[in-house]
Amino acid sequence: MTIFLKKWDLIVSLMCGLSIAKSFAHDASQFVAPREVMKRQIKSGFTSTESSDIVTRHNKLRTDEPSSDMLTMAWDSALETNAQAHATKCNFSHSTGEFRSNVGGFSYAGENLFASPALNVTSFVDSWYSEKKNYNFDANSCSGVCGHYTQVVWANSSAIGCGVQMCSNLAGTILKNSYFVVCQYGPGGNINGMRPYTKASSSARFPPNVTLISCLLLLLNIFLVGHKGFLTL
Repeated sequence: MTIFLKKWDLIVSLMCGLSIAKSFAHDASQFVAPREVMKRQIKSGFTSTESSDIVTRHNKLRTDEPSSDMLTMAWDSALETNAQAHATKCNFSHSTGEFRSNVGGFSYAGENLFASPALNVTSFVDSWYSEKKNYNFDANSCSGVCGHYTQVVWANSSAIGCGVQMCSNLAGTILKNSYFVVCQYGPGGNINGMRPYTKASSSARFPPNVTLISCLLLLLNIFLVGHKGFLTL
């Protein structure tokens, strides 16, 4: 009996170990390592790989929010073209509302801007998201700049398109030889009086990992069998 338990213990341990490892691997796959823009020869526009990284980073940060109505974002070529058109102007100011009207089938597109001499394709997304510390969800108010964050996590915004331009002189700043990033979102967020998303209940947001719990219980039961005990859940 002892030999049987040891063999069974080894088999289950391996199975559970693979299950747990798979769980962590799935979570890790959502993290996208930064791709250095500064080292590439392209001075205008994002590559398809970089565009994918931008979308993935947005969706990772959006799913981190305790939301019950968060939509998954996808890349939109019409928004990309419009954002790139504004980026090539090398003027660090928002485009007009008219410029962002009726783009890609959206009546209005939101817009986030970023500029830096050195850049990777996810640093600007993280920079916008860092404004979360300035936002009070319950009061729906900001203690500092937070509009970039609320647009990133605006639940109803399901499309994004970004442009980037290397600018020798970026108007509106003292920056030279810097990257100017423009991202546009459809439909646009930051609607007055509205919160970026609907908060989910804790039970709906964090369902139990049944597979992991089952494995841990099975391992514990194997141990308890040898000590004439048993546990269920």
